[in-house]
Amino acid sequence: MGAVDDDKLVFDAEEKEVFYPHSKPGILFAIHSPFEAVDPFKEGIFMKPGHLYRIKLEMMREELLPHPYKTDCLNYTEKWLKAGRTGPRSQEMCRQKCLRDLFENCYNCTLIEILYPKKTRICNKTLDEYDEISCPEANLFENLVSMKSCYENCKDDCSRAKFSYRVQESCITQKMMFNSTRIPSHIIKVKVYFDDTEILTMRYKPQYQHQDL
Repeated sequence: MGAVDDDKLVFDAEEKEVFYPHSKPGILFAIHSPFEAVDPFKEGIFMKPGHLYRIKLEMMREELLPHPYKTDCLNYTEKWLKAGRTGPRSQEMCRQKCLRDLFENCYNCTLIEILYPKKTRICNKTLDEYDEISCPEANLFENLVSMKSCYENCKDDCSRAKFSYRVQESCITQKMMFNSTRIPSHIIKVKVYFDDTEILTMRYKPQYQHQDL
């Protein structure tokens, strides 16, 4: 990665850094919550050298209510702090951790597709190569019950953010390169536009009141 100037990013995608001979040079760029990991190969934008990408980012925040309300959410930040700043920070990462724990308990390895931090070696197979999740040991039922319970405890986050964005692609001109006489073909520029004053917040209000008996 090259220079960073507030909301402007400059990347250097040189062809010599390409791993596979027949693949095109470029980068995969993904925008996501800081509390969730994403797979840029599935959700990323492929950016080509010699281009400028303008990204208009919008965010919506949703605030839910815990039990006994219908939304029955979980405050992951509060739980994370109580656990000594460890553990998942969102529902999706909670589910990823459940899957990671199952594979580590069953196979003593972790799937490469799992986005939660891994504690053991990477499995030799991918998720698609497993016809069904089964433990070689006799504790299959116990692990599957634990997995089901783990998933059920991964409730919606009481405060969650959703991102949406639009991307505009254009070629880098000499003027953009500060009147340079030669435009480096391997340069990728990214400009992000985000107005935090336009964040839409949806908030659920409690309807119950505490009564002393």
